[in-house]
This record gives sequence, structure tokens and C-alpha cells, in this order.
Amino acid sequence: MSDYADTAAKRFQSAIAEMQKRVGALFVTLRDLPADEIMVQLQALDVRATITGLLEPELARLQASYAAGLELIAPSGVVSGEVLEGLVRMEMQVYVDRIGTTAVELQRLIAQSAIAGMSEADFAASVLKTGMQPYQANALANESLRKYQRVVKDQIAQSAPPDKLYIYEGPNDDKTDDYCLEMLAAGPLTYEQIESQFPGTFTAGGHFNCRHSWEPSVRSDQDKRAA
Repeated sequence: MSDYADTAAKRFQSAIAEMQKRVGALFVTLRDLPADEIMVQLQALDVRATITGLLEPELARLQASYAAGLELIAPSGVVSGEVLEGLVRMEMQVYVDRIGTTAVELQRLIAQSAIAGMSEADFAASVLKTGMQPYQANALANESLRKYQRVVKDQIAQSAPPDKLYIYEGPNDDKTDDYCLEMLAAGPLTYEQIESQFPGTFTAGGHFNCRHSWEPSVRSDQDKRAA
């Protein structure tokens, strides 16, 4: 992942971790109160606003970092700025939705756990299973950036000679799923062949957070020079 997005993603991860700490502290202040008072306090504190207020500024920084790096990803004239900016907006909406869902889930968790008299340790463990987690923020950031890069490569491939060959590149390890293994073993293919045999993978990869992509084959360039 490029430096310009990596820094913003790490900041967003830190914000999520800080949110989890604050939620834990709030739980401690509420757990010994009567059930009706817990609900009153939660409504007065507006936990949802607190959570979104903490995360959304970092989300804005993450979006700005993508926008700033668009020209680094896309060679001039290959993909319009409007197209890539539209992709950024769509990807950022995923984060916005996750933040909103996280806020609702955590507010519900605080209420239920405090009323049930859950221990601080058990509550902390529950928080780590609820809502958006720091590692998920990094996965989303990586997925977003890779998606932009694939869109650019797809646009370049569509305007390249039809006999140009591409190979599926990336790790081949215990994390690689069967679909990606099949594409890794496919060898050099033209763009048309890829779209026929593995439709949509030029822009989407094999799955969410895929580490692979179709890249120009060195063999096709060598063959042209030899000719």
C-alpha cells in the first residue's frame, strides 16, 4: 500500500482503538447504576454522536489522502479525475456505513452489558468482537487502493493491442484461495481471454482484499522484440 494512504489508514485504525477505550471507560461509569438510569445516561451522552465524532475526522483525512494520490495512481489521460473521485466517494461511503453501524451496535452493547452487570474484562472482550475493528480499517483501505489501481490498469488494457498478454501476479501461499490459484496457474492471457474465463477480475481481483492483479506479461513484450 502506498505511503500516502498507509499513514491515513493507520490514523483511522488508531481512532477505532481509541473509540474502543472510550466505550470501555463509559461502561465502567454506568455498570453500577440502576437500569433506568443507565438508559437515561446513554441518551443524554449520545454515544452515537461521540463515536462518529471521533472517527469521522480521521475518515475525512483518509479520503483526502486518496484524492491527493489519484494522480500518482493514474497516468495522465488514462482515467478521468471524475471517475476516480467517484470511486473514492463510493469507497468512503462503505466506511461511513460501517461507522454508523458500529455506533449503533456499541450503544446497544453498553446498555445490555451494564444492565446485566457484566464484568469489565468480559465487556472489553465483547467490544473487540463488535463493530468495526482496527484491522478491518486497514483491510478496507488496502482494498480501496487496489481497486483504484485495477481500474486504471483495466482502462490501459482496453486501449492496448488485442494480442497483448497479461499474467496474474501476487503471492502463492496458504492465504491464497482456489480461484486465485486457478488464475495464477492460467499463464499468459489476452484481455479478452481474461474477461471470458475470469470475468470481472481485472478490476476486482479474485475476492475482497485480494492481493493479486493482472499485469502485462514480460513474454508478450519479448516476443514482439524478437519479431
